[in-house]
Amino acid sequence: MFELLGPLQVRDELDQEIAVPARKQRGVLAVLLVSAGTVVSADRLADLLWDGQPPPSARKTVENYVARLRRALGPVLGGRILTQSPGYVIKIRERRELDLLTLANLDRQARDAVARADWAGARQLVSDALALWRGEPFCDVPVEQLSREELPRLAETRSQLRELALRAEVMLGNHDAALPGLRNLINEVPVRERPWELLMLALYRSDRKAQALQAYQNARCVLREQLGMEPGRELQRIHRLILNDDPEASGAQRSTVRLVMPVTPKQLPANLPDFTGRDAQVAQLEALLAVREGHGAEGAAVVPVISGAAGTGKTALAVHVAHRLRPRFPAGQIYAQLTDEYGDRVPPGQVLQRFLRDLGLPPAAIPLQEAERANLYRSMLADRQLLVVLDDAWDAVQVRPLVPAAGCRLLVTSRLRLPDLDGARELNLGVMSTPEARALLVRLIGENRAAAEADAVADLLDNCSGLPLAIRIAAVRLTGRPKWSIRTLADRIAGARRLDELAVNDLDIRRSLSISYRRLPTARATGDRDPARALRLLGRWHGTDFSLAHATAVLGRPTAVAEQELEILVDAHLLESPAPGHYRFHKLVHMYAAELANRAPLFLVPAPRQRIRRTIRSE
Repeated sequence: MFELLGPLQVRDELDQEIAVPARKQRGVLAVLLVSAGTVVSADRLADLLWDGQPPPSARKTVENYVARLRRALGPVLGGRILTQSPGYVIKIRERRELDLLTLANLDRQARDAVARADWAGARQLVSDALALWRGEPFCDVPVEQLSREELPRLAETRSQLRELALRAEVMLGNHDAALPGLRNLINEVPVRERPWELLMLALYRSDRKAQALQAYQNARCVLREQLGMEPGRELQRIHRLILNDDPEASGAQRSTVRLVMPVTPKQLPANLPDFTGRDAQVAQLEALLAVREGHGAEGAAVVPVISGAAGTGKTALAVHVAHRLRPRFPAGQIYAQLTDEYGDRVPPGQVLQRFLRDLGLPPAAIPLQEAERANLYRSMLADRQLLVVLDDAWDAVQVRPLVPAAGCRLLVTSRLRLPDLDGARELNLGVMSTPEARALLVRLIGENRAAAEADAVADLLDNCSGLPLAIRIAAVRLTGRPKWSIRTLADRIAGARRLDELAVNDLDIRRSLSISYRRLPTARATGDRDPARALRLLGRWHGTDFSLAHATAVLGRPTAVAEQELEILVDAHLLESPAPGHYRFHKLVHMYAAELANRAPLFLVPAPRQRIRRTIRSE
């Protein structure tokens, strides 16, 4: 995590701060972060670091600064800084890793919410954006030119966000609450007209018409004195509305919205042409989607939930089944990912807004409140045979507002079990059997190539441990390197860098597991339970199988607390529990946990060897 909206701050995946004490190294890092994802030339770096007067040895010195910066950041974050002609680039994998990118995204979403008249959503997004500021940006970064270039832009963004927040308060009817902030904005930049407009509306809607009219006269005086110009058209229009007590000035609607005819959405992603295996699961899902609880047409629909670990192929299975069942749903199929491209949770209100629009509702007719959207969504789907597919749900709270009306069917995928979702019938999707895994690999790389190296295929599949995503990544690598033998890749994957080898562009085992890890509840949310800490410490365990007694010793927790943490990991599919009191890692999850453990400080490991030995002897 890199933060520039205040003193430069770097935190690793364990949320521990990484110090970058050298001034020039902080300067290099700040310059690269401002241009994240874009190559910054060595000459540009030198020009900024020495404020336009670099010494003759600047390029070599910049190389040294970059090398030291990589060492200071450590192997994981330091590895994000790549040498790429004609200079360097820092790779940001997820928006949340850099506060500048998070700010830009929240700003864009807030403005989209305003365009939809979703004022409550806009207010929350702006609040989240303003909370990113921790102080003066670049205050401890010795790059004056960077500050001159970036600070005015960031200051303007912050000012506009404050203005947007106050506009949302006025539109939501919180007029008195908005008045102090509006007056502060006007005092800071008196020639900006939008705060004057909002001030007039807030005053008028608070039954202070005289003060609203006086505010217009004050604005007119300021603009004439400082700019030599009359107020703009919008400010004059609001003045006329207030003067004439026009209903529009009080926020009243002048017209009703006319609905359009419903449409038939066809939103399913493409079915995988090489989908292989899972015959029993396909049959089970098809049967569940035809079942109702109770009697008659009013019976509640069963909700199949495909849950499983990262990389088990939950989405592929759901989409495959949905395509097979399309004839049963003539009213259409709608699909939504409940996790965005950066791994963040998508609010159900945002999904409902999109669903309503896709079902034929004009944007102006979409209610502001999530509960009202959910009611309208169910009303529009009543008595329609439509399939809703929700992919990668975070929890039942996120899914409940998206459950359609009777007559429709819902199919959900999730990394977590959702036992608290009404009507849920869980299908726990595990790893592939050996025959299924081999069939998938053969289908992807060809029978002839697989048959020529049967032993290497067996070793490769063993190291993929039945995980479909791992098998698909291996096949993509073999397909892209036709001169490689299967043995070459099998040996590479067998090594200590297995997670590095199982990555091709956006197909990445480590990244997929990291999303599951980041979703684990924090100790703050669960009292004294900390499943993320438990996963890290168990990464130091010498094998993939262990008992509750072993885990209690390793975690240094009371047995009851340790068991609760382990069960949370089981529900998140980061552990398996083949029997009560016994637990097991998938091989690739254990390797990921070991990586986390190696990055964690040693003092987090509380269990001395003697304690573990005594526990083992006592069993």
